[in-house]
Amino acid sequence: MKRPYRIRGGGSLGESICHLHAMRSNVQFNITIKSADVQNTPLGQEVFRLVEKINASERLDIDTCFAPYDLILMHFLPLLIKLAPTTSVDGLTVYDLVRAPTYYLEVFSTESGELEIRGEETCTLTPAYDIAPLSISDAPKFWETIPRTHARNLTIARSLEEMSPLKMVQGKVKTTKGHLKYFKPRELGRENEFHREVELLHRIKDAGLADPDHRLPVLESLVVSDEQEEVVVGLLMNLIASPALGCHLQSPGFRDRRDLHEKWEEQVITTVKLLHEHEIVWGDVNACNVAIDQDLNAWVIDFGGRNTREFVDDDKAETVEGDWQGVHRLFKNWLPSQAVSNHC
Repeated sequence: MKRPYRIRGGGSLGESICHLHAMRSNVQFNITIKSADVQNTPLGQEVFRLVEKINASERLDIDTCFAPYDLILMHFLPLLIKLAPTTSVDGLTVYDLVRAPTYYLEVFSTESGELEIRGEETCTLTPAYDIAPLSISDAPKFWETIPRTHARNLTIARSLEEMSPLKMVQGKVKTTKGHLKYFKPRELGRENEFHREVELLHRIKDAGLADPDHRLPVLESLVVSDEQEEVVVGLLMNLIASPALGCHLQSPGFRDRRDLHEKWEEQVITTVKLLHEHEIVWGDVNACNVAIDQDLNAWVIDFGGRNTREFVDDDKAETVEGDWQGVHRLFKNWLPSQAVSNHC
């Protein structure tokens, strides 16, 4: 059974104070739990029994780790449903994620020994899913030359169930004209990667490489919001339509297509050579960053940089040498080993 909410972070329930973050759709609940207020209640005793079980275990699965949080959240689920009737983000705009309803709740015990929660009457509007807006006045100067799309004009085209917990709301959106595009947010903790990607995609476009024949992502616009002043919340790119088999080389359906591996390797090599000719370093070669389109052609995507150590050594990160090391390991080592293991 899927949880009727998403748990994102939270302190240890064994501490004196725990801050639990839960979500339904774009509605956020920041819940403060004080051990002294709950541990003498029947529910609190059950919660801390589960905490002790976790502390005593050497190997834990995800459900066991979430069990204490689930117990508390299920107890207050009627309130969460009242404040956030749906779990889906379908039909919401990117603007709804930038100004998302946020409740700061506190769990306390009554004289009768029951747990209650307070704070539902107060709601603020803050960014959800770790979106980190940046004032355009603080952005690199060249960003002013990039077209802009307002967050109100982009509708999320993925259900909550389709959203990867790691990528958050990154993915398919629909414009007011009905065109499908790819939205990538500026995320908290990954600001430098976002800035690198904007810069390199801008350079790719200036170099005339933003062409379907080159199979590279196209920076179409910055996604902005304008409360007190205009802020950047993400970028908008062309959508690479994928077949049912998957969307990148990490997808199991593509690992078995050994008849296409050589073709994909040649396509990626051609693209990387083209990038290097224009002094552009890909920066993060890995299986998830080789997208496969509906015509079963390979695209080079994601210019945020850093490196995935399985493919590129730390001392070669974001270098030409690192790109070639990554391509070699991807197609000569990793992909053949995946195809073999899938048939064992």
